[in-house]
Amino acid sequence: AYSKRPDVILLEGELAGLDSFRTAKVLRHLPETRQIPLIALTREDVPMDERCAGLKATCHISLIKPVSTDKLLHAITALNGEGGNSKFER
Repeated sequence: AYSKRPDVILLEGELAGLDSFRTAKVLRHLPETRQIPLIALTREDVPMDERCAGLKATCHISLIKPVSTDKLLHAITALNGEGGNSKFER
């Protein structure tokens, strides 16, 4: 993310060995990445612990899996401010 500067980053909330909340916090603090929109992907049946709640609070949008392509594209479009309110500005 630091060197490539993607248009959006999807963070998986439940990957073993990966702390998505910590990743999101680092991305928010680095000047080079703080403006990149973050989308959290979580499962509805996962208990809302501090890490999951923190991930959702740190990301611009949180989506519950499974996510359809249409819903994901709609979220990305909303982040870019096209045809609706932009959640990109924080």
